[in-house]
Formats: sequence, structure tokens, C-alpha cells
Amino acid sequence: MQHVTMTTLLACICIAFASIGCGAAPRDPDTPDTVELGVKERVLQFRTTLRGLRDAPFAKEAAPDLDMAESWLTDADAELRIEDPNEEHVELLLEAVRGQLVKVRSFYGRRESETALEELRQHYQEHKERIQELRDSEETK
Repeated sequence: MQHVTMTTLLACICIAFASIGCGAAPRDPDTPDTVELGVKERVLQFRTTLRGLRDAPFAKEAAPDLDMAESWLTDADAELRIEDPNEEHVELLLEAVRGQLVKVRSFYGRRESETALEELRQHYQEHKERIQELRDSEETK
């Protein structure tokens, strides 16, 4: 019994010593917490997001907002293709695209909630009618 306890203790000590070097490296105070995407990467990211939002169930209802975001994204992409792009203008366009995509996502969330609420209301109405039918049938007996 004592041999098993000593072996277990020795194994724990070995694991503890082995794991000392496995911890995370100390954080460099000069390194930012997040990596900033470049302008071209952000354009690609927004295009991918826009494509996904166009495939959503409520995309037809949000078409004008999606078209506006796509237009601004196209303008930003065109600005990046010229020899000396106006970086402030590109940043402004990308910020507008980001805001438009947030607006569309919020709209989708609201519409999904409204749809779920309507389904619950119909379910409740069906139950209410079924209860009334049961009460009526009990009264006629």
C-alpha cells in the first residue's frame, strides 16, 4: 500500500516538473491584444459576410440595405485599385459598410424574433381553442 502511494506521489512530482515549461509565454506589453486586419482583408471579409447575408431567409426584405453596403464596398475596392488611394475615404466607406451590415443583422434578428413570436402565438391560440372545445364537450355531458 505504501509503495503505491509513494509511486503515485513520484508520478505527480514528475508530471508537475514536466508541465512547468508548458505554460503560456509571458505577454509582450508592446504587442496589441488584437490583430488589426489590413484594408484589403477587411474588404474580403465584408464581401464574404455580405454574401452570407444575401443567402438569409429575409434577404429580400433587406435588399436595399444590402445593395447599399455592396455599393460602398465596390467604391472602397475601386479606390484601393488606384495608384494613390485616399485611405481616409476608404476607411470611411468600410466603416459605412460595417454599420450597414450591423443594421441588416439587427433587422434579421428582429424578423426572426417576430416569426418565432407569431409561431408561439398561433400555438397558444390552438391550445386555447382546444381547451374551449374540451370545456364545451364536458358541459354537454
